[in-house]
Amino acid sequence: MFKLPLALTSAILLSGCASTMQYTSDYQNNNSSYEHGEVYASLTRTTDPGFFKTTIKNEIEIFIDDELVTKAPLYQDYSGELYFFYQGMPVEVNCVQPHIFTTPECSVQINGKRSGKLAFQMR
Repeated sequence: MFKLPLALTSAILLSGCASTMQYTSDYQNNNSSYEHGEVYASLTRTTDPGFFKTTIKNEIEIFIDDELVTKAPLYQDYSGELYFFYQGMPVEVNCVQPHIFTTPECSVQINGKRSGKLAFQMR
C-alpha cells in the first residue's frame, strides 16, 4: 500500500536534483606572442536526472582579451565545432575529450592559422 507513494516520492525527489560541473581553461599558445589576443574559455556541464531520461547539457563560453565572443552548446561527449568571427577574422574552435578519463580540450584557429589549444580543468 505504501510502496507506490514511496516510489513516486523518491522518483520526484531524484528527478529534481540537477548537478553542475564547471571547467576553466589554460591557453597553450603556439607562438611566444599573443598575436590575436589571449583566449580563455569556461565550460559548464549540467546533468539533470529525469524520471525516464537524464539530460546532459554542455555549454562553452569563449573569451578573447576578456571579451565574450561566443557562447554555444557542445555535444554530451564534449565534442563540437564552432565557427565565428572576431574583429573581422574567422575563428574555428574544435573541441574533443581525448579519453574518457581526461578533461576536454579545444584547438583554436584564428584567421586560418593554428593559434593554440584550450586545456580544461575542473574548478
